[in-house]
Amino acid sequence: MARPRNNGNAKWVNALNLSELHRLLGQVYQLPEAERKEARARLQAAYTRQMQTHLAQFTGSARFFRMGAPFQQFVHTEGVQFLAQQAGCYWLLDLIASYRPRYRGETLLVARLTAQDSVGRFTLSVDERILARQKIAFTDFPMSEIELWVARNEEGGYTILLPSEH
Repeated sequence: MARPRNNGNAKWVNALNLSELHRLLGQVYQLPEAERKEARARLQAAYTRQMQTHLAQFTGSARFFRMGAPFQQFVHTEGVQFLAQQAGCYWLLDLIASYRPRYRGETLLVARLTAQDSVGRFTLSVDERILARQKIAFTDFPMSEIELWVARNEEGGYTILLPSEH
C-alpha cells in the first residue's frame, strides 16, 4: 500500500473515489499494526462521507430487488442495491432479514451497523427499543456507520430501504 507522507493533512484521501478507497481499505491490513488503525479510520471516514453523498441522491425506488432463499419475503430498493454492490455488503441484508422472527408485526424498524477497528456492532430497533444486538468480531465493512430502514410492504413482506427513500 502506497502511503503519503504523514504531514497531518489527509486531503489526499478525499480525492479518491469509492473504488479506490475500498481497494485501499482492503490493503490496510498489510500495514504495521501501529499505522493500521489510523489509516483505516481515515480511509473509512472518507469512504463514509462519499457514500453518504451518493446515497442521499436516492429518494425513491422504481425497481425492487428480491432476496434469495430463505429470505424471499424481503425486497430492497435501488439505493440499498447500490450500497450492497459498492460496499460489498449483501451479508448485511441477510443479517437484517435473519432477525425476522423478532419483528413481531412491527411496521418500521431501524437497522444500524457501526464499524470501528474492524469490529462491527449491529442493532435492530423499533422506536428506540432494541429488538436485536449483535457484535461482529471482524468486518471489512468500508463505512464507519450505516442506517437502513425495514418497512412492512403491501405484499405482506418487508422492504429494506435507505431513510431517504421512505
